[in-house]
Amino acid sequence: MGERDLSVEGMYEYGSRAGVWRILEVFRSRGLPLTAFAVGRTVEVIARTCGRRPVGWYTGRVSRNTRSLLREEGGFLYSSDAYNDDLPYWLPGSTPHLVIPYTLVNNDARYLLPTGFSSGEDFVQLLKDAFDFLWEEGAERPKMMSVGLHGRISGHPARAMALARFLDYVRNRESVWICRREEIARHWMAEHPFEPGA
Repeated sequence: MGERDLSVEGMYEYGSRAGVWRILEVFRSRGLPLTAFAVGRTVEVIARTCGRRPVGWYTGRVSRNTRSLLREEGGFLYSSDAYNDDLPYWLPGSTPHLVIPYTLVNNDARYLLPTGFSSGEDFVQLLKDAFDFLWEEGAERPKMMSVGLHGRISGHPARAMALARFLDYVRNRESVWICRREEIARHWMAEHPFEPGA
């Protein structure tokens, strides 16, 4: 109590030293985009400490991705602090706000739970089941699937292999759009603009 927990610090440090780079490579080698939620100061420290950084991921005090989310009037393009739907939706108000829900189900944090994943195959199977069900529903009405990843969790070799297997599975299906959350937001705004009272 009141002292540093070096084992926990080490687990988090693994993410910055090895894990995040492995995940980025899994996506890069497949030509796939991803959205990264990261604290700008943390990214700066990682880049300085490890002497490397993904090109274009961090370009100053505020990442390029974060800057692109800022609207001219100073708000955010969207938020993802919700777990309550399979599709984006609008929050009404004086300034309507787009919510792109996140997930705690299709999330690698479940590796750390006592009743969570015991292997990468468990994670892959959960993701495939979720994807297949949403893909079938998509024939009638589009759906969105988020997958939550953490460098300190899915960045370990066996778990990164599980992630790679899932990405390869998804890439082999028709009518699938793998994109960044910013692209989802811009698509939703163009196709489903806010309508008062709707």
